[in-house]
Amino acid sequence: MPRVDGLEVLQQFNSDAPLRRISTVVLMFSRAQGDVTRSYESGANARVVKPINSEEFLGTVHALGVFWAELDPARPSH
Repeated sequence: MPRVDGLEVLQQFNSDAPLRRISTVVLMFSRAQGDVTRSYESGANARVVKPINSEEFLGTVHALGVFWAELDPARPSH
């Protein structure tokens, strides 16, 4: 995102009580432990390494959608 760090957006998102209820997944290229830690400290519910290949990326996004929509029993229904 231009001029805005994704973790900053996540922190702002999680500082808003109604928005905090929405599950968030961070997609990033970095595998550095510091980036992983910052993702969770900023309020992420999950973090996934972003595939470079567009086909793999679409598969990853689909799998995330299936998990959060169908497999996560703790997810509140709206």
